[in-house]
Amino acid sequence: MNATSNTFQSRRRIAQNYSLVWVDGTIDRSEEEWKNNIAVVQTIISDINTFIKPDECVPFLNAVSTEKILVITSGFLGEILVQDIHHLPSVYAIYILCGNEARHKAWTKSWSKIQGVFTSRYDS
Repeated sequence: MNATSNTFQSRRRIAQNYSLVWVDGTIDRSEEEWKNNIAVVQTIISDINTFIKPDECVPFLNAVSTEKILVITSGFLGEILVQDIHHLPSVYAIYILCGNEARHKAWTKSWSKIQGVFTSRYDS
């Protein structure tokens, strides 16, 4: 095994302890880009739940008590959603995936669980 595959295996083991909730009003499950995004994420996290509206995912997050949840949301919906979920013990980290990093950087600074604002799944 090389260093890359060792790193991948390590990340996969760590990620098995997490579930992903992806909230985005523009989700189109039939779109090729969406399928590619999910395929990339599923190489690390197998339990992925997608929602189009924040009010659809909040009851789901409230019902989870034993898992650690990673949340990916759009910037627009994140502004609404974060205030409703940030306090939940199951929400471990929140990532904002948006088209305008500068617009969303300011409001995200006051929320400790937000790990970053990204404009691409390839940002690090």
